[in-house]
Amino acid sequence: ASAGLFPLLGIRLAAGSYFTPEEDRAGSSPAVILSHRLWQSRFGGDPGVIGRTVTLDAQRYRVTGVLPADFRLLRRADLWLPIGQYQDDLTEHVHHVFIGIARLKPGVTLAQAQDEMKRLNEQEAVKYPDSHKFFGVVVEPMADASAAKLQGILLVLSGAVGLVLLIACANIVNLLLVRNACRQREAALRTALGASAWQLSRQVLTESMLLSLAGGAVGLLLAVSGLGALMAFVPADLGVLREGGLNGAVLGFTAAVCVAAGIICGLVPALGTLRANLAGALKQGNKGTGGSGPRGTHHILVVSEIAMALVPLIGAGLLLRSLEHLLEVNPGFRVDHILTMEVQQAALPFTEFSKLSQQEWIQIQEQQSIQFEQIAEQIRALPGVKEAAGIDELPLSNEFRLASRFVIEGQPIPNAGARPIAQYRTVSLRYFSTMGIPLRAGRLFTEDDWKAPRSVINETMARRFWPKGDALGKRINLCSLEPKPCWSTIIGIVGSVHQFGLDAE
Repeated sequence: ASAGLFPLLGIRLAAGSYFTPEEDRAGSSPAVILSHRLWQSRFGGDPGVIGRTVTLDAQRYRVTGVLPADFRLLRRADLWLPIGQYQDDLTEHVHHVFIGIARLKPGVTLAQAQDEMKRLNEQEAVKYPDSHKFFGVVVEPMADASAAKLQGILLVLSGAVGLVLLIACANIVNLLLVRNACRQREAALRTALGASAWQLSRQVLTESMLLSLAGGAVGLLLAVSGLGALMAFVPADLGVLREGGLNGAVLGFTAAVCVAAGIICGLVPALGTLRANLAGALKQGNKGTGGSGPRGTHHILVVSEIAMALVPLIGAGLLLRSLEHLLEVNPGFRVDHILTMEVQQAALPFTEFSKLSQQEWIQIQEQQSIQFEQIAEQIRALPGVKEAAGIDELPLSNEFRLASRFVIEGQPIPNAGARPIAQYRTVSLRYFSTMGIPLRAGRLFTEDDWKAPRSVINETMARRFWPKGDALGKRINLCSLEPKPCWSTIIGIVGSVHQFGLDAE
């Protein structure tokens, strides 16, 4: 984060101070700001943590501040470092990994900001055509960016809940109408004794309000008791939902909805009472339950309930069909009898990590895979373990995507920005057999393959770039071509795996 990020967002730290401009420069004393969650869980909320040092990947950082408990920004993070230590990445024009955040001046619209950023990007594309030609700038409200994954889900859930509420309100109105139809003689007697229209309506509104508030109270009790169990089903990539809970805003909204529902449900029966022929009801005694007006209202409400109930019913059917379709999708690997664990290996300091070339990064990954293979041998010796293997990013997870532009040997080399992009993973020996990923052609990795760069590609890549089926033996380069390329020979083709979800390629 840059030094001006938190002041720009108007964040008041729970303790300490923001990054200073001096700390946001290359070569300055390393500083870090802690999240409130980490401050509480690892430091017990001790205010004396300010000024202390913490070690991150063999480098010491001085704690300068603690973020407030309610701070959320795009994705959850516990440690915030000055962006100045990535100065090399900031001055190069081939990295597109940083997000810019700005506050518009009064009177400036989003469209104007988009036009201005488009103009600036076009200027950069003229200066640096290889790295900017195929990239653009999108300006959007920060709320849309932070809730992009959740917006569609929450809108669907809100719509379904709203329909259920409308159906419940229609049911209550129907019951109140029936109840009032049976009490028309009582209303007629009260009117004859001098009761005003407001006094008659007040009774109906009071009953409706009590029913609505009682329903809201029961709903809150169910929410309190079931929230924890519900959060257990939240997917890992939607972990921000797990931080939700019942707060003052939720309670206030619930109270407002209950009051509104109570008034709306009570108005229809109250108006029906005022419009009823009370004199006729007094003469008929208990023989009648109202004229055609109430019966017509009943019919309208019943038809409305059926219509509203059909909408979520059809939606549920479509959802079940989609779920059935997803269950039929082959993820590309065996999902039964598989357990996962995370192994943390020593990493380079952040400042050194940012300076690594693609070739150096691949070499480090290979070294870590060899180290993990030694760990896997010990795991295989455990009782009940049939096989063990490792990968740097599990399938069906998209927390961090490893991708690189690549070049195929013997084919024309396009500009850097026009080269195709491949998602790549580093695996240990026996990974494919452990996961049940089928070998389609060639062979899998062996211990001898660590001596020279080797690659195994999936069917999708083989079909796309070698449609004639001659991918085996070809070489690709995932690194920069300067100072020298690091060619990797394709030795095998395996079945494709859904890496980012069952609904993604």
